[in-house]
Amino acid sequence: MKNENGAHKQFPIGEIVQVTCKDIDKAGYGISTWNKRVLVTPELVPGDTAYLQIKYRSGSRWFTNIVNFSSLSLHRRIPPCDKYRDCGCCSIQHITDEQQYQIKINQLEYLIGTTLKIDCKLTKQKQNNGRNINYRNRAIMPFSFDNNQILMGYYKRNTHTIIDINYCLVLDERINRSLIVLRSKLESLLKNGELNINAMKQISHICIRTGANSDQSLLTFVTRKYSSQFTNIALKIFDQNIAGITLNIQPESNNVIFGKNTKTLIGKPYIEEVFCGLKFRIASTTFFQINSPQAETVVNYIILFLKKYGNVNSIIDSYCGIGTISLPLANSGYYVIGIEINQDSIKQAKDNAYINNIDNVQFINGDVSNILEEYLTGSVGLILDPPRKGLDIHLLQVIIKYKPKLIAYLSCNPSTMIRDLKYLLEHANYTINQIYPIDFFPQTTHMECLAIISLANS
Repeated sequence: MKNENGAHKQFPIGEIVQVTCKDIDKAGYGISTWNKRVLVTPELVPGDTAYLQIKYRSGSRWFTNIVNFSSLSLHRRIPPCDKYRDCGCCSIQHITDEQQYQIKINQLEYLIGTTLKIDCKLTKQKQNNGRNINYRNRAIMPFSFDNNQILMGYYKRNTHTIIDINYCLVLDERINRSLIVLRSKLESLLKNGELNINAMKQISHICIRTGANSDQSLLTFVTRKYSSQFTNIALKIFDQNIAGITLNIQPESNNVIFGKNTKTLIGKPYIEEVFCGLKFRIASTTFFQINSPQAETVVNYIILFLKKYGNVNSIIDSYCGIGTISLPLANSGYYVIGIEINQDSIKQAKDNAYINNIDNVQFINGDVSNILEEYLTGSVGLILDPPRKGLDIHLLQVIIKYKPKLIAYLSCNPSTMIRDLKYLLEHANYTINQIYPIDFFPQTTHMECLAIISLANS
């Protein structure tokens, strides 16, 4: 065995080395170094000291297994979910909740320091500001029906094998109850010969969306093709606890879960939810933040900053979705223009404005990158909530050209957000006012970030 200061250059497969874990990667695997090599180890926690066996090399990283521990990290815990080691949904349940957030903070601070080259103080949340379990308001689960057996759950890590579950630790309790009821009803119908087998075999996923503040739930079957048999199934499983049951048709063989067409089988094609004190109608395929309390926190941060520092006449909400940021801002007295490429989302945004009697908002269907320039004039604040890939260079150049006074940038991928902020800070006289790391996704390595920047002396 060699310790982490070993000087041997040879590093054969099967060798056992002793290390202390320093960090985790995006998959939740422990990161350590030995003799200037990066070692990657499943279930190793920062602070653990352990003997590892070298298994294989991938690029510049060496993958290892734990042989035994010399000492355990104070931040290690027994994963609260018994499916954790198989299920690919969560990745860091073996780390305490407090340390999960701290690790994300540390990684963001490192990213800011190395990319922006500045010392930026993060505005951290108070501990347990959001729920660490039972927080997800939507479940999208792979579904299989084979040999008269129903499988619903999540894929085993790095496979397409379904881990059958009856309870998920991070799902809203109402979704967990709905899953139990759905399985029970389908199995009862199957036992009584009342299920159409061919229709059941067409289901690829089931989706359940619930209102964190409304108690309404919407069930959606995602299938490869339409069959009238699904109406019969829906009629047999529908009850007063479900707002509606829909059928989404996805005939393509790709990694996109939802297809373009959704049919209402019974009830309503949406749930009615209360968000930031407003009423929202949310369909099964519509994007809506999965952690409702934390999403409300983001909106409140933006409104608070606008009221304190933002001398703007109007606000453009880019990638506005169904209006979850636009409408609370409009309700606070600002004139808002929302831009969104998804036509269904724009329709729902307009409906949501109507049911809340909000008329100081305009929703426009189009590609933000192509049409934002038409609206960036005057004293304007800009909201950016792009996909994970961040902003393209053309859009960044448009922002630099018109220089909106205030920009609030919300991202589920801090690395692309920091990259884009670097460009804006280098090409215009912007300064960072606040960066809020917000843990939308406890038990995973993912984190939402809100950055607020403004033109100096504006």
